[in-house]
Amino acid sequence: MGLEKVVLNVIEDADGEVYDNAYFSNGTLWLAGSANVTGMRLYRVLNAIKSVVTCNIQVNEVGADIAIDFTP
Repeated sequence: MGLEKVVLNVIEDADGEVYDNAYFSNGTLWLAGSANVTGMRLYRVLNAIKSVVTCNIQVNEVGADIAIDFTP
């Protein structure tokens, strides 16, 4: 199973609403319309992602979206 599928599966388990608008583009994970997702919801999603990857993640807010890059 590819990284994208694994990451999307844990996002779905953590928060189904965020999962509905999550997609990968050019290696970047986009959580569309999720800039308003804050506090425990965002913390839960980020921890879920960190639980399945061994690299660092960089989180950026881009307009109304959140962009997550995976860095060595």
